[in-house]
Amino acid sequence: MNSNIFICELSKENQKKVTELLRAYFIKEGFDKEEIEQLIINAMENRLWVLSEVIDIDPFIEEGKVIKLK
Repeated sequence: MNSNIFICELSKENQKKVTELLRAYFIKEGFDKEEIEQLIINAMENRLWVLSEVIDIDPFIEEGKVIKLK
């Protein structure tokens, strides 16, 4: 698997983890709830590499791997 895949091609579990990471980032950056939801929708329609400036995408690149969040 590579960073050029669409996020929708990840497992549902990993898509959920991406969403959680994005939400935490946007909260930290001070966005309000409505902005956060729209930003997440937009992000989830992109390729994985697009998120590399916001979250660490390396754990999601290994095929079949389910990411464990703390």
